Amino acid sequence: MEETSRTTNFLPVSFPHPVSSKLDNHNFLVWRKQILTTLRGHKLQHFLSETSVLPSEFLSSDDETQNHVNPKFQDWEQQDQLIMSWLLASITDALLTRMVNCDTSAQVWKTLELYFATQVRAKVTQFKTQLHNTKKGDLSISDYLLKIINVVDLLALVGHKISVKDHIDAIFEGLPQDYETFIISVNSRLDPYTVEEIEALLLAQESRIEKNIKIADLSTPSLAHLITTNRNGSPHFNYRASTRNSNFRPPTHSGNGMQHFRGNFTQQGRGRHGRGSWKGNNKPQCQLCGRIGTSSVKPTTAEIIQDNNWYPDSGATHHLTPNPNNLLTKSQFPSSDEVFEGNALPSKEPTVPASPTSPFTLWHNRLGHPSSHIVSLVLNKCNLPHLNKIPSLICSSCCMGKIHKSPFLHSTSSYTKPLELIHTDLWGPASTPSSHGHQYYIHFIDSYSRFTWIYMLKHKSEAFQVFLHFKSQVELQLGHKIKAVQSDWGGEYRSFTQYLTSNGIIHRISCPYTHEQNGLAERNHRHIVEHGIALLAQASLPFKYWDEAFRTSVYLINRLPTPVLKKKSPLEVLFHQKPSYSQLKVFGCMCYPNLRPFNHHKLQFRSIPCTFLGYSLNHKGYKCLSPNGNILISRDVIFDEHAFPFAQLQSQKQTTSSFSSSSTSLPCQTSLPLMVLPSSTSCSTSSPTNPSIFPATSNHNVASQPPPSSAPPFPTHHMIIRSKNGIFKPKAYLISTTPTSVLEALQLSHWKQAMTDEYLALLRNNTWDLVPPPTDRKLIGCKWVFKVKENPDGTINKYKARLVAKGFHQIAGFDFN
Repeated sequence: MEETSRTTNFLPVSFPHPVSSKLDNHNFLVWRKQILTTLRGHKLQHFLSETSVLPSEFLSSDDETQNHVNPKFQDWEQQDQLIMSWLLASITDALLTRMVNCDTSAQVWKTLELYFATQVRAKVTQFKTQLHNTKKGDLSISDYLLKIINVVDLLALVGHKISVKDHIDAIFEGLPQDYETFIISVNSRLDPYTVEEIEALLLAQESRIEKNIKIADLSTPSLAHLITTNRNGSPHFNYRASTRNSNFRPPTHSGNGMQHFRGNFTQQGRGRHGRGSWKGNNKPQCQLCGRIGTSSVKPTTAEIIQDNNWYPDSGATHHLTPNPNNLLTKSQFPSSDEVFEGNALPSKEPTVPASPTSPFTLWHNRLGHPSSHIVSLVLNKCNLPHLNKIPSLICSSCCMGKIHKSPFLHSTSSYTKPLELIHTDLWGPASTPSSHGHQYYIHFIDSYSRFTWIYMLKHKSEAFQVFLHFKSQVELQLGHKIKAVQSDWGGEYRSFTQYLTSNGIIHRISCPYTHEQNGLAERNHRHIVEHGIALLAQASLPFKYWDEAFRTSVYLINRLPTPVLKKKSPLEVLFHQKPSYSQLKVFGCMCYPNLRPFNHHKLQFRSIPCTFLGYSLNHKGYKCLSPNGNILISRDVIFDEHAFPFAQLQSQKQTTSSFSSSSTSLPCQTSLPLMVLPSSTSCSTSSPTNPSIFPATSNHNVASQPPPSSAPPFPTHHMIIRSKNGIFKPKAYLISTTPTSVLEALQLSHWKQAMTDEYLALLRNNTWDLVPPPTDRKLIGCKWVFKVKENPDGTINKYKARLVAKGFHQIAGFDFN
């Protein structure tokens, strides 16, 4: 009654009006924010997630049969359809056609997110370029910051979240020269600013700059440049001006070629001419000659100049201007005269870079676009005029024809906790599939400890499931969360993006064809592969055992000290325990595991020669490859680290080859026994079957020829077996299982039919009579017995089901005589 009352009082939330702006191809971020805000306000955001737990449609099988729907499911479905209709009403007609196959609001939401994420992901490079090319220009600070934020939000939508530092750098990169002092002061602070603090400071700085510009329009203009000439000892000034000052006297010339203004200078006047004077002992000292009462700077008037145009003198041979855009061509100042800046000091750089049409650029093109240094050497040898300072040319032809990779700098990032950054990469496919069918492997490297985890894969598509297993395992064992993952943009990692973004994990992706940015994982590939191949070569093992060699390689690398970790091993840094080397054995050597617990009779061998294949991560034991190809795991193993079984087999093959070539008089040749190593699909951790000694294949009497000088390690015989004659038992590709309960049998149509046939047969044969139960007896139950009947060749004949009484409950002399 309490549940019924709750369901009856359920009031679904309806949305009579759609959001203010309907969704189109350009406003997904704004529309998404409005939808989520509204649903969170009503606590209905879980309807958009496909992972949320839904109420069952039927509470039991009986309800399903009688079509009694769960009231909670009806409430959920009603609310979900109301949300779905609201979403569809908030979408433009152009996008509604994509929602035809959606039945729930969660499906509509997922379809929209996938569509827009895919659409925007294709423009990642465009957004990054747009972020770095955005300039303030004529925009206000508010509009400029909003423009930057829009691009940052687009990058975050496709999984490329911009850090605070990169966000601030992008803002600074587009600011004009007026903000250079502000940028320097911000960068000089030890504690970094947040984006919000930078925005507030920029708004304040914009107000100060606008205020200073207004004040500067009313202030006295300063002198841009002064020029002196020592050609004939007389200065050249042009006194033609738009205004006149009756109190101004031309500067006099001294013998050293300097221009000075004499003392007791008084600038009189009213209105726009201002007032200025120096008298008495407060005489200034000249900055150039050091004389008291003289100055090398011409006093300027307090005239407000409204005309910003520049009027060059058509009769002058040289022109100076503070704005180089006033000149069509610019070159070095060729005279021995000096150019003085507004502070009366000589200019250190009285030159400007040559324009693209300068002789240097022309010779750069003539000589076939060599470097600037080479062009300068050629011009010096030919005594051709050019700039003494080599210009930094940006030649589009050189960029198109000679661009190359920039040098990679060593990373200065340091990590203080495990799992702050995980490097990963996938290797493969291998030229030879492993004995277990593996063709790839994926590894994960902790940037803090350099500890490596390796997982073997049969297909690339298994990478994501392996990552989920790895994440849950390491986060539980280490007590830390994965914060960032570094990988390339291979197809196997593209499925990671949505999961990593939803879990707050940063996915750092290297640029296309730039494997150096994922250098730690690439170098680890080389270390693992080279180490593994060396182990295979040492043991003379076939390449199909590369997966076991690579596992052993990673097991050893994690226990070896490295200079990167200050001569500590990754195992010691990550787990704070020093590795033990006492249990290590030579890979591929001969070993003898204890097989006594698996023997069937007392006369079996207690062990057989096996090959050591590495260490088990799930057991405290060793992997031993038996002669029949099984992998045995045991802790009781005796090792012969100087003998290698596969190396002995190769030497026996060579001995057999040389013996057969020299023994041409023998009627036939006996082949030496070979160790057959069938490919197994998985590592066997159970007890092996009865180990057998491999016989030699021979079709004639052994006594007909003397044994070779190099006797095989296993006994030979001439028994004729069925496999030698081509007789094989048919392989059972499908194993039929016998059900253990009635419910399990009823799930399968063939067993259900067998039970029906048995019941009908019992009715036809009148197997029982229905009588009232006696009061002094307990009823005996019945049970179903199932059996699969097979033909002699192993195929299935029929499925047999029998209904029998539980006669073992009867007591002799009491229930029957």
